[in-house]
Amino acid sequence: AEARGGGARVALRVLARPSGGVEVRVSDEGAGIAAADRARIFEPGFTTKGAGRGEGLGLHLARRLMARQGGGVFLVAPEDPARLPWAVTELCIAVPAPP
Repeated sequence: AEARGGGARVALRVLARPSGGVEVRVSDEGAGIAAADRARIFEPGFTTKGAGRGEGLGLHLARRLMARQGGGVFLVAPEDPARLPWAVTELCIAVPAPP
C-alpha cells in the first residue's frame, strides 16, 4: 500500500523471504535519518525528538521482541535490490516462517 501524507510518500509492503517467512517493509521519502544517528536508532533511550516527546524505546523494543521470535528489525541499506528507489528511509521487520 502506498499513500501520500504532507507531500511525502509512504509505502508498506510485504515481501516473501527466500529462506521462508516474510519481510514487512515501511518506506518513506521524508527527512531521513542523519548519518550520525543510523548506528544508534535501536539503542534504548535514543531519540531525536525533543524533551517530553518520546522515550526512545519503540525501535529498541521492536527489535528485541522480533529477535526473541527468530526475526529482526533493521534499517534497509541503500544498495538493497528490494528497496524502493524513491525511499529516503526504509525499515524492515523480518518475520520468520512458523516452525
